[in-house]
Amino acid sequence: MKRDKYEDERVGGGGGSSWISYSDMMASLLLVFVLMLCVSLLKYFTAPKEEDIRQQQTIDEQLKEIETREAELTKREEALAEALEQLTKDREELRAAQEQLTKDQEALKAAQEQLAKDQEALKAAQEQLAKDQEALKAAQEQLAKDQEALKAAQEQLAKDQEALKAAQEQLAKDQEALKAAQEQLEKDQEALKAAQEQLKQDQETLRVAQEQLKKKEQALEQEKKELEETRAALDRDRAELDKEKAELEKEKEQLKQDQADLKAERDQLDLEREAFRTEKEAFEKESKAGVETAAAPESESEWQKEKQRELQKQQALLDQYSLRRRIIASQYDAFKDSGLNITINRDTGDITTPNFILFDPGSIELSEAGKRFLDTFIPRYLEVLMLPEYESYISEVVIEGHTDSAFSSAMELSRDRAVQVMAYSLQIPTLTETERAYLSERASFIGRGFMDPIIGGNGQINREASRRVEIKFQIRDNDLLSESELIRELSGRLEAAGVSAIVDPETGDVLPDGILLFNEGKDELTVEGKVFIRRFLPVYLDVMMKAEYQEQIGMLIIEGTTDQKVLDAEQLDLGQRRATRVMEYCMQQDLTDEQKAYLQSRLITAGRNTASSSERTDENADRHIKFRFQLKNTGSLTEIRNLFQDN
Repeated sequence: MKRDKYEDERVGGGGGSSWISYSDMMASLLLVFVLMLCVSLLKYFTAPKEEDIRQQQTIDEQLKEIETREAELTKREEALAEALEQLTKDREELRAAQEQLTKDQEALKAAQEQLAKDQEALKAAQEQLAKDQEALKAAQEQLAKDQEALKAAQEQLAKDQEALKAAQEQLAKDQEALKAAQEQLEKDQEALKAAQEQLKQDQETLRVAQEQLKKKEQALEQEKKELEETRAALDRDRAELDKEKAELEKEKEQLKQDQADLKAERDQLDLEREAFRTEKEAFEKESKAGVETAAAPESESEWQKEKQRELQKQQALLDQYSLRRRIIASQYDAFKDSGLNITINRDTGDITTPNFILFDPGSIELSEAGKRFLDTFIPRYLEVLMLPEYESYISEVVIEGHTDSAFSSAMELSRDRAVQVMAYSLQIPTLTETERAYLSERASFIGRGFMDPIIGGNGQINREASRRVEIKFQIRDNDLLSESELIRELSGRLEAAGVSAIVDPETGDVLPDGILLFNEGKDELTVEGKVFIRRFLPVYLDVMMKAEYQEQIGMLIIEGTTDQKVLDAEQLDLGQRRATRVMEYCMQQDLTDEQKAYLQSRLITAGRNTASSSERTDENADRHIKFRFQLKNTGSLTEIRNLFQDN
């Protein structure tokens, strides 16, 4: 067979085969191993210089390349060995298949061609191996040179080792010195740590001491401040006490003088009453004679009626004056030993207390001292007003707030303070239900701002005295005002103008009829409320500003109420705010300068408690506004005398 022939030629040693023998290969491997061992020994015994390291790296790279090529040769030899084994098998098959040889000649030819190629490849591999051997030889030569260099390096290494030994000995000495220094450093660090801990403790002690010192300084400062305040308070109290003593002495003298004046006034009043009685009896005789004489002139009859009305008015004034004087005397008796800081006006009975008793500066909240004052004052005040001889004659208790300057919020501040006084007074726990109901039905509040300052003895405004709260009582004017010309004219004019309003025939108070000026819980005027005011105000001013009435009227009051059944300051303030809205809308109307001046000089707003706002069962009635007028005070003896002299 062709394949056997090919195998015989290769295995049998014919044809000039140039395969490397196994012993040559082992010699090569042994050489490589020796080279590697030398390199390892060289690395182990010497610390090569940079040039030696670079040469060694070059040798290592060449050795790696040789090792790679040796590995490739090994693989090729293994492949050839396998091929030899396969050729042996093929020879046996070739002998068995000689008859097939003829058929396979063409295949053998192809195999021969392939064999030629393999021989060429093998030849190339042999050439490469020769080159590798040459390179290995060069490497061996280089290795010899390197060994010489290594020897020189070893000699240098020996020198270096000696130097190193000396350095190591010095290092050992330095290490011992360093160890001693470290031990000293550790001792110093421990001492430093102990010192730091002590410093920390000292700092903490110092901090605590500083905090304690600061607290003591603050406490000392506070004590100093409190001491100064106490000293100032003591000075004020001492001055106030001296002032109160002086005022008390003055009041005692004044009381003695008032008692003397009162006795003289009573004597004079008795004389005037006797004169009035005599005049009245004469008038009654004249009236009786006028009735009996049918031919008496009609003008004389009218004169008699007018004279009778005038006499009734004089009698009412005398009765009112007498009643007011008795109430004032009872007030003096009730409060003479109370110790309260109040002033009683001996002509009107108005009671004044400074704001600093009731409120802190700039505040609208009652102070604790103010609450204690009212807890004492209000029950005594009501005790006087509710005496059987006075109770039915008191129509109103007015709480007025006053400030000491005309700044923009003065009116609001005075009003808020009056609200607070009224609200607290209605809730004093020591009041009986009867006293609370009596006060609730009659109490109202007004903010006067700076409209009524106190003038001092030097003619200048006394700002301290102007900051005050005044509590006033009003006496019913039924006998004085009933069926008066003013009320009759006001009622007739409103009816003629088609203004839907109710005029109280006894007091002249005007209440819108069937018209709600406000929605529930609101203080903004309704449309129908604005229409009512536009129609009502011109008629009301025409009557009030008539010459025969204008000088008699002291104030025009717009009184607001709430529709809430509560007695707190917020709801009381709702009535006041409603009255303020009505006043503002009135001032916005197309009025003459004279009308505006008249309103500005007399018009005020007031708030009243729900319980007294309306007797109707319909709570909507409490959303009306009441228009009231108040006559100038006619309770002084001088005015009564002038009235009698005029007549």
